Amino acid sequence: MTFRYIETKPIKKMDTSHVHLSEIYSKGKSMPEFCVLSKNGEQVGAWMKCKDYIQDTIWGGKFGVTFNCHGFQYRHGTDPLPSTDKLILAIKYEGKEKELPQMIINVKKTVENLECRLKIPACQRTKFSRAIGNYFVIYGSHLWTKATHTISFFTFLLRGSLNNKGGKIETIGTTPPVKNDTYYFKNGRGYIDLLSKVGINDIESNWDLHKDHKDPYKIHGGGFVDNSNRMAKEAGIVTKKPEKDDDWSF
Repeated sequence: MTFRYIETKPIKKMDTSHVHLSEIYSKGKSMPEFCVLSKNGEQVGAWMKCKDYIQDTIWGGKFGVTFNCHGFQYRHGTDPLPSTDKLILAIKYEGKEKELPQMIINVKKTVENLECRLKIPACQRTKFSRAIGNYFVIYGSHLWTKATHTISFFTFLLRGSLNNKGGKIETIGTTPPVKNDTYYFKNGRGYIDLLSKVGINDIESNWDLHKDHKDPYKIHGGGFVDNSNRMAKEAGIVTKKPEKDDDWSF
């Protein structure tokens, strides 16, 4: 299959020597890492293994909040402003550089398949770069920035798809590079069923709930898994967790 890619310049790196991340569960492990980017391709904050810092950074950029959360820092007015309309991210996976071209194909196929099923217009869908050294860049659809939990789900989808040659969300369950993602898929199943039923356009934004407070930990813990059961129940969706890890059919 031939894919079209966005021509992308290398990231404009920032000095992150002041950042001392606390990522206990991933300490010493080779894992995919994310980096938030500005509209101009500037690095915003440190590379991270914990993807929850992404929603924290978008919140800080949206509302002009400087914060420190588990050692991750965003300094509004000093650091570049993160892109808050499109979700622009970079992904690298140290030790897996030779596999990066195939991983880009896997992620692109999986994301495009889901966005097509969610009826996101082609002009609004996520775009991808080729490999740039040891990383690649994702230009996430603006629809994924609607809420903390949509960002959380989208970044889960990206990471979980790296080894997913099946190209569909159903096959992520047995192939994620991070074991936690199988847990997230099981326990976030209500959210996945909600997306399948109502689509991304009808998911309500929750940014108004967070615009006045200054506590980054409320954002950090506001991912799709934590909201899954509540949102599915409010929409009248009854979710049955699969008995086996490879049973993810809709």
